[in-house]
Amino acid sequence: MLKSLVALDLGGTWMKGALAHVRQDQPGCGGDAHRSILKTLRRPNPLGTTRNAAEFAAQVADFCRELTGGDPPASVVAATAGEVDAAGKTYLCAGTHLGVMGTTPWVDLLAQSFNAPVKLINDAEAFLLGAAGKGFVPTNRDTGALVIGTGLGFTVARKGRWWKPARRLLHLGAVETGEGDYNLLLSALRAGERNVFSGNRADEPNRLQYLDALAGTIATAAHLFHLELILLGGGAIDAARSAGIDLASAMMERLPQRLLPGYSCPEVIALENANQTILEGAMALAAGDLAAESARFTRDFSSITTETGTAGPGIETLSPQEIVHRLTREEAEAAERFRAQAPALARGSEMIAKAIDTGSRVIYLGAGTSGRVGALDAVEIPCTFGLAPDRFLAVIAGGVADAALTIEDQFEEDTSSVADLILLGLRPGDVVVGISASGTAFFVRSGLGFAKAVGAETILIHEAGMAGQDDQLASLCIRLESGPEAITGSTRMKAGTATKKALNILSTTSMILLGKVRGGEMIDLNCCNAKLRERAIRILMQLGEITRQDAADRLQKMNYNLREALELAHP
Repeated sequence: MLKSLVALDLGGTWMKGALAHVRQDQPGCGGDAHRSILKTLRRPNPLGTTRNAAEFAAQVADFCRELTGGDPPASVVAATAGEVDAAGKTYLCAGTHLGVMGTTPWVDLLAQSFNAPVKLINDAEAFLLGAAGKGFVPTNRDTGALVIGTGLGFTVARKGRWWKPARRLLHLGAVETGEGDYNLLLSALRAGERNVFSGNRADEPNRLQYLDALAGTIATAAHLFHLELILLGGGAIDAARSAGIDLASAMMERLPQRLLPGYSCPEVIALENANQTILEGAMALAAGDLAAESARFTRDFSSITTETGTAGPGIETLSPQEIVHRLTREEAEAAERFRAQAPALARGSEMIAKAIDTGSRVIYLGAGTSGRVGALDAVEIPCTFGLAPDRFLAVIAGGVADAALTIEDQFEEDTSSVADLILLGLRPGDVVVGISASGTAFFVRSGLGFAKAVGAETILIHEAGMAGQDDQLASLCIRLESGPEAITGSTRMKAGTATKKALNILSTTSMILLGKVRGGEMIDLNCCNAKLRERAIRILMQLGEITRQDAADRLQKMNYNLREALELAHP
């Protein structure tokens, strides 16, 4: 069944929209919606003619109906200036120029008029999603996105994942200079008033001043966030291209002299169809969220094992010795039950090894403790087994800035992870390993639902007792069988321990299958410190049956590449 999706780009001056149709039951519908946009429209943003949220919602609804031909859309995603919460429902920060658009009642009213979900996303983040869909967001570089319209939008991806310190958007446009903030200096409205992109010789001084301001902004971003790549988008970029101005080349000429000694100059790319890219990102999110919504947990939470308590007296009534005895006993019992998952773990290891062997990736997905445990395992793979860092990745609810160290404060477990996976360029052949002790976290379930729609392989690691929904959600379910916690619901304990073991077994077994272990030794370890270099010498002595001096000499000759040194020892 075909469903209509609407993507909006609600700028301070213009309101842009796009229509796409997707077949929800067709694999790939969650990843390629931006390639099937059927129609686009542009109208002046009615901000100046609306007095309240109801009037604004009505105008946006009429615009959507014009796009769809009157049919109600199944999903709407609106890219907007301002910062929105993790769920895409509430503005956390909105400039005064947004007026009634900077409030959320119009979003609820629009959703009611269509009886369909309406989601907000910052326009710079939508641009980055659109750029990812075109292959411009690498997972091995730190990327900044600048969107220049009425104001300046900015966001950062570290190695293909959102970078949000304190889980907040980075407000580069608010940085003050002696001539005003960056929003003012780079505003497309101000540039238009000064004919910056006219191409006329008489406007050359204004143009040079604008280019200098843009270069200064990019240099500030590079200094603050150590960026390797800058993507430029928004109406100002399209205007410059139309005037024959090569912004990327102009920036590469100006940046080196503005950077501190020792800083590498970031690459700058001005995307073609820069405004369209924002719509494409919003459309990809609309399609992905539609695919993910069917994965939402809908049963009674009281039926979940992790929400039930253990038998016996409350643990707080026991002595310290008794508390420790009880906790260690329950861990031992859980460990014994965990052994029954050996066949599932073996199958999961084979799935992971196949993905890595064929050039695909493994992506751990989790919120809270589950996300942190996943990150711990993923980050150790490159050093231990010599795998490239972008082949084994972890996505944590809240972003990668400090989510591993802080408690969730925006209900990230209940939000969608689709945007995170779009940013990573999820594709068929990748394996998404969802980690949720209860099995209910929508952050995990949405990602698995989206992954299935894209055609990726899916594994779900959870406690137990959710057969039926799980078997449809994931290609493989690994049940921890840890049982009720001694402190009811505290899955950082037995379930957390079992999760760590499951991930250790999955990753280690898959690396063994890929030939990265010989004689019980790691032969692709990254010799990045004195201890590991000494270990490499010992391994080469043992496996190569040579003296310590020969081992040390050969490793030094091979730049401490143990695998190559072993091949030299046994030609």
